[in-house]
Amino acid sequence: MLSWITETQTVWQRMQSCGKPVVIYGMGDGALKIMKEMERCGVRADAIFASDDFVRGQSFVGYPVLKLAQVEERYEDFLIVMAFGVHDEPTIRRVMELSRRRELVAPDVPVAGEELFDLDFVQRHEAELDWLYRTLGDDCSRRTLAAVVNYKISGKLCYLDDCALPEEEAYRELLRLDSEEDFADLGAYRG
Repeated sequence: MLSWITETQTVWQRMQSCGKPVVIYGMGDGALKIMKEMERCGVRADAIFASDDFVRGQSFVGYPVLKLAQVEERYEDFLIVMAFGVHDEPTIRRVMELSRRRELVAPDVPVAGEELFDLDFVQRHEAELDWLYRTLGDDCSRRTLAAVVNYKISGKLCYLDDCALPEEEAYRELLRLDSEEDFADLGAYRG
C-alpha cells in the first residue's frame, strides 16, 4: 500500500464492525446506491432520517422518514451514513457540526457505473496513483490527493474538510481565471 494512504478500513467495513445501529441520512438515488452496497455487505439500515424541513410523514423504501430528534430518542448511539451531496455553506456547516457530535460517514458511490473506489480499487490502480502523486507539482496538490483518496476509502469527512478552500480563493489562487476565459461546470448536466 502507498505510504500516503493511511486508511485501512473501508466505510463499508466500518458499517459492518461498528456494533451500533446504522442510520441513513437522506433519500434519493445516493441512498439507494448506498443501501444496495450495504445489502451486499450484509448491513441493514436501522432507520432513515432527513433534515427537519424535509420530513412530512413520508416513507422511503419502506422506512418511515424520521427527524434526527426521533432517531436520537430511539437510539443512544448510532452511526450516521450520509446519503446526499452538498454544496451550500449552511448545509456543509450543519453536516460538519453533526459529524462532531455523532460518528458520521459519507460513502463515495459512483454517479455512473457501479465500481466502488475502495481498497481493492486502490490496489488495482496503485501504480497509477503512485505516478500521479509523484507527478503533482506541489505539496498542497499531493496533500489534497491523499486527503481525497483517504476520504473515498473511509467516508470520513475530516479529510475533505482538511483540503477545502473557500470558493473565492479557489477561483483566485488555483484557477486564476481572467476576463479572457470562459468556463462551464457540466458535471451534473443531462442534455
